[in-house]
Amino acid sequence: MKLESNGNLRSYGWITNIGIWELGWSAVEDQCKVYGWCGNFGVCIYNGTGPYCACPSADFDQIDPNDVTKGCKRQQDITQCSNNQSMVQLDHTEFLSYPPELESNFEIYYLGNPDCWQTCLKNPNCTPSTSMSDGTGTCRMKTSNFTSAYQTVSIATTSYVKVCGPGRPLSPPPPPVSTVNESREPAGGIVLLITINIL
Repeated sequence: MKLESNGNLRSYGWITNIGIWELGWSAVEDQCKVYGWCGNFGVCIYNGTGPYCACPSADFDQIDPNDVTKGCKRQQDITQCSNNQSMVQLDHTEFLSYPPELESNFEIYYLGNPDCWQTCLKNPNCTPSTSMSDGTGTCRMKTSNFTSAYQTVSIATTSYVKVCGPGRPLSPPPPPVSTVNESREPAGGIVLLITINIL
């Protein structure tokens, strides 16, 4: 069993007759749902080879282009443009939240889509907002200093992120692929439990 550098806990078994490690279990089956894996303001998206990290709009830059999991930074501080802010729309995107964050860093309202982003835009403490498409009309406005998102066409939810100026959306993401991790060998780390031998 191994806590991997991507933040996921996985167990592997050694298949003796073919001499390989086989993935047996993952604490979080979908890597994009590992909170914070893409860093602050990172958006986890699946491409043709697996999960990768992008920025929410062209108003952000990668902190480290050589390691996209370190997140994104704004090109312009929103505190310096209070009279010239807008919300960039992110289709099929949800800003992730986990307890106890729901109690302390979220403001939850029951609003329609336009009201969700407009209310966040007017709130100086709100950075992104998510309009849940689950029939509840819930609008989640995040006020914490750290936020990360997951984008896939299977999510009907729409999110918004506050930026300076008119905002510059990114190009649509590539089609998603299976979220199953096909790795057959644990890369580095320490094996914590006794491996399983299959005769």
